[in-house]
Amino acid sequence: MSDDQSYWQQERTHTLMQTIDVILDQHINGLSLYDLIKTLSSEDIAFFDGRPLAEPQGLFQTNFVVMNALYQLAKSSFDYHYEIHSLKICKHPKDSTKKETSTELSELDPLGAYYLDWNNFNQSEQEINELINQFWERMLVIDFEDQDLQTLDLSKPVTLAEIKQQYRKLSQQHHPDKGGDAEYFVEIQQAYTRLTDR
Repeated sequence: MSDDQSYWQQERTHTLMQTIDVILDQHINGLSLYDLIKTLSSEDIAFFDGRPLAEPQGLFQTNFVVMNALYQLAKSSFDYHYEIHSLKICKHPKDSTKKETSTELSELDPLGAYYLDWNNFNQSEQEINELINQFWERMLVIDFEDQDLQTLDLSKPVTLAEIKQQYRKLSQQHHPDKGGDAEYFVEIQQAYTRLTDR
């Protein structure tokens, strides 16, 4: 176990969790992970002093520590449900009329299991860059999905069978050999390929 891990695991995690909980109480509509980190950076928390957020490793470790604290809060809270997403983090009182299950967080949320495992804290620069690249690849796929559905004149929710049926219809209608627009025909093919390769 590294010194960073020992320090956070044994002495500071609880303080960080309490600070995050107070911040979430002050932001009842939630806040983004970025805003939470920015707010924590203005608090008197040693880990955030001078941490180079512009560098991949500093950003990754800061993100990891905050997410670890959030998932520990979620796992240990009996009274609140924590929504943990990069664009919105908030907490809500649990509904006392609903029966809460005691299923382990790691069984329900692979991301939570990742951040609760301190072995993931000390990723190499290469591993961090790979994670960043995977993130952006997923974001590009999401960005193209709406555009591709629009190209095929479809909207969510849509099934694979509907995508195939619409592709055949538009291919017949816009095929260059049948007087259709060659450029639009290529767009249809590309959209179909991206949607079905997922």
